[in-house]
Amino acid sequence: MYFQFACPSCQKTLKVREENAGSKVRCPYCHSTLTIKAPRAGGEPGDVMAPSDSHVLSEGPTSEVFSDTSMWSASGTEVSMLRSGTYAAVATLVFFAVVIPFRDFLGNFSQMLLERGWVPYLLVYFGFWSAAILYFKSQKIARQKDSMLFDLLPVEIAEDITVRTAPQFLQHIRGLPTNPNESFLINRVLRALEHFRNLQSSSEVADRLQSQSEIDATAVESSYTALKVFIWAIPILGFIGTVIGIGHAVSGLAGGPREEILTTIAAGLATAFDTTLLALVMSLLVMFPTSSMQKSEEDLLNLVDEYCNENLLKRLKDAGRGASQQ
Repeated sequence: MYFQFACPSCQKTLKVREENAGSKVRCPYCHSTLTIKAPRAGGEPGDVMAPSDSHVLSEGPTSEVFSDTSMWSASGTEVSMLRSGTYAAVATLVFFAVVIPFRDFLGNFSQMLLERGWVPYLLVYFGFWSAAILYFKSQKIARQKDSMLFDLLPVEIAEDITVRTAPQFLQHIRGLPTNPNESFLINRVLRALEHFRNLQSSSEVADRLQSQSEIDATAVESSYTALKVFIWAIPILGFIGTVIGIGHAVSGLAGGPREEILTTIAAGLATAFDTTLLALVMSLLVMFPTSSMQKSEEDLLNLVDEYCNENLLKRLKDAGRGASQQ
């Protein structure tokens, strides 16, 4: 079940699931953090803890906060590879710029990064690229969760959603300070209302919602393709480093002074083992947060499905169901 409450900072009406009572949320209008209190008896919402000034996450017009239409942006779940790759390249350069001056202090760690050929450099870059994708996806998921607080279908407009009242709900949603393309929920509700206005059939809208749910699930799955490629490619790079190191060690057996042969073999084996170790550790560091984030996004889609079932489909009234047109 859902209940309404007013943000104490901007007085905008928000809607939240009862299960979220007691948790902290961020107002999608003014972006202040607040704590939801459980509704009182009779369905009235409890008091909402007002945020302090330190909780305000953003200032200025809300329309600017949600605007992200540059060439660096992507969909509500997909992350721009150009943007994340550029940030990863900068982070890699900064990382090695910090490591090189302290190579003596870091000891074996600096040797693993700086003296094992080209493989560690590419591994670090792929690691930062994966981290950049995860960071930008976490921001998108945060905006998705913020949009879940909007009261998209206020009863003040009408109790029932009919063909006549649908345009009023559409106008209300389009006036919200957010980009519909960055929210699964808002995009789905908009599409449902547009279909209902044109088709005038709640059963047809239910079918369209089911189809859109599958499209969103596919979009979420495909948005993790790059991360899955990195999870696969990072260990492969480690094995390539192993082959290079073993090949270097074997080449040292060709002849020469005994000490030189032993030095060459030791350097080759060090390259083989160090690149493999670095690749396996980095693969684990990418794999676990990726799995956790994907589950979080799938749970978000389930909440969107539930919202549409509880707040949209139940209120659709078409002529076939005997609704009176207001």
